[in-house]
Amino acid sequence: MKAIAEQPPQVAQAIGIKLEDVKAANVRLQEIIVSGEHAAGVHIKHGEFSGDIEIRKIKVEANSEKK
Repeated sequence: MKAIAEQPPQVAQAIGIKLEDVKAANVRLQEIIVSGEHAAGVHIKHGEFSGDIEIRKIKVEANSEKK
């Protein structure tokens, strides 16, 4: 929360699923809905997967209107 508070409001990003430093056999993600100016449905960083990755039904509504 502190890191978010220190960022300017325009930098905030809505992320549906964020995985970091994950080691897994299989991953299944589905029905993810996220909206915002810099929205991202799925963010994976430093992932190691030995099996299948299934990502389905992602809905991202990136709203770029200034308020």
